[in-house]
Amino acid sequence: MMPPLFDGSRLFHVPPGLAFPEAFARGLAARLRGRPPLDAARIEVLVPSARAATLVDRALAAHLGPDALLPAVRVVGALADHPAAPVLPPAVSPLRRMLRLSELVRAFLDRRPEIAPPSARFALAEALAALLDELQAAGLGPDALDRIDVAQHARHWQTTRDFVGIIADHWPAILAEEEGGALDPEAREARALEGIAARWSARPPDHPVIVAGSTGSRPLTARLMALVAGLPQGALVLPGFDSWLDPAMHQRLGPDHPQAAMAALLGRIGADPAAVAPWDAAAPCPERNRLISLALQPAPVTDRWLDAAPALAEILPAATAGLALVEAPGRRQEALAVALMMRETLERPGATVALITPDRQLARAVTAALARWDLVPDDSAGRPLGQTPPGIFLRLVARLAGGPPAAGALIELAKHPLCGGEGAARREHMRRTASLELFLRRNAIPLADPGAIRRWAAGRPAQAGAWAAWICDAIAPLAQPGALEVSAAAARLRGVAEALAAGPGGDPGRLWRREDGAAALELVSELAQAAGTGAMLEPAELARLLDELMAARNVPPADPARPPDPRLRILGNREARLETADRVILGGLTEGVWPALPGADPWLSRPMRRELGLAAPERGIGLAAHDFATAIGAPEVIVTRAARIDGVPALPSRWLVRLENLLLGCGEAGARALEGMRARGREWLRLAARLDRPAAPVPPAPRP
Repeated sequence: MMPPLFDGSRLFHVPPGLAFPEAFARGLAARLRGRPPLDAARIEVLVPSARAATLVDRALAAHLGPDALLPAVRVVGALADHPAAPVLPPAVSPLRRMLRLSELVRAFLDRRPEIAPPSARFALAEALAALLDELQAAGLGPDALDRIDVAQHARHWQTTRDFVGIIADHWPAILAEEEGGALDPEAREARALEGIAARWSARPPDHPVIVAGSTGSRPLTARLMALVAGLPQGALVLPGFDSWLDPAMHQRLGPDHPQAAMAALLGRIGADPAAVAPWDAAAPCPERNRLISLALQPAPVTDRWLDAAPALAEILPAATAGLALVEAPGRRQEALAVALMMRETLERPGATVALITPDRQLARAVTAALARWDLVPDDSAGRPLGQTPPGIFLRLVARLAGGPPAAGALIELAKHPLCGGEGAARREHMRRTASLELFLRRNAIPLADPGAIRRWAAGRPAQAGAWAAWICDAIAPLAQPGALEVSAAAARLRGVAEALAAGPGGDPGRLWRREDGAAALELVSELAQAAGTGAMLEPAELARLLDELMAARNVPPADPARPPDPRLRILGNREARLETADRVILGGLTEGVWPALPGADPWLSRPMRRELGLAAPERGIGLAAHDFATAIGAPEVIVTRAARIDGVPALPSRWLVRLENLLLGCGEAGARALEGMRARGREWLRLAARLDRPAAPVPPAPRP
């Protein structure tokens, strides 16, 4: 057995403001110093995501040395692949599950058309799949819905219960009989955890097992962390733990508090919050962490602010020294100011900057503003597949299905850069397209059917006739009416798209080049392999299905001519849990954006969720609050928000309101600190405004 790695407590935390992978690797390397090299290889580390595994692996290699044996880093969400897990049936493909559920939804809507239009079946199927995952992550099966006594709820919930009953009444049988006994992904992970727990209970691992970087917000993860905490050499390393929070307060935290998930985890394993020890270095700005901890205390105990104000006033200069608050008039000014901050960071040798925001509109606006300096940020979210050139092209092709295409739709498709081949063939294609468009518009022809295209070609050179024959032949399969099985519809879509992209005699594979093309091909191939699901698509439904699927898939920008600058990063909340930068910009701090308000649950009311033991909708606000509290702990932070969005007044984020109220309650010291933050923010707005201001007034021209 490996000698114990930990003395005393096996509960640790990394404070807000530190990059978790670096801090974890540094702390583990310090504990391994002086030990045999094989000890490192015997350690097992469980992290929350594949991205986290990559970053932790990289950090461990840097701190342990390039020739060192590294710990085994595994992903919490892939327990079925763990060596201690039992052999399990495969997981059902998410796409196959959605298609099968969509057929169940279609059958239900045929009987109850008043519930939703048929066009909503794919969105409803996705929502049912999400509900199924949530139930199974909480250790509940589809039959748990039978526990709900709808007589105790409003009458319309009976209709909803009947609809949700689809997964309880039909789904288990479909998995067993038609999917070869496959399991839902969450159910498979739950069974893997049960097998691991049974094996470890009988024979605990003789090596350290560390769960690092997870808050235990998911029920399945919390069960795993409780299991590891009970092992002889098990340890937990919590990210962004608030060591300033009164341990007695942990019992009073609501689901919207940043520490709610970890408080529930500590309660589950019976641990005292005061026993959670530092893993590595101290926080880069402990004074700011103290300030944020107070600002985000539960509302019922904010009277403690009065008691804390005198001591807090003494640390406010240090807490707010590296903090700026930008209150822009609108989103455009906010984006321009953020872009200027990122550009200015590059003036410091080797410095890095990260914009952290859940607001994709702001992220795109900042990317566009950086283009004035020919800069491309490294955007971790990438772009939705449907907004890439191959994605747009496939969606345009799908919209032609079901009959003669509208003239405008065909011309829009023909003008797409991926249509008509390359080089000279593409130039010739564009000339023919322009001529055809002029003919259709001049003659007010609404449908670009083969007859209309041939009438355009009549009397023109033979090359025009050949081009007309090519485009008519290419799109002809789409005109066939009637529903198709989804795999046949996907095969037809691929054939037409490749023919149009190749042009007369060109390369059909040009559509799938680059990373976005490969992602589009992967999606079409998955659809083509979905045979046997029983899902039928009417011609118009193919476009809707593509829209649903492509919106959920992101691909990184892939322009070899303009590679992203690694020093400029745009991170979503999830990615920011693992990274930090020399300058951190928290953008979009507007109520309803960050945090996003919990949406209305179409399936279960709040009492129903409580009845089933599911998390409250505010759980997402608590996770977002934890992301905010962790990110704002960096040494240099700029917080931005827009006073108006799309012409409508926007409220500041609840966390900013709390922070401002706390500062104003600290007397003159707090007011001075808040004004200093705002003054630093106004300077960025002033500089951004100068970018578009002419150097000197331009006198009117004396004549046109």
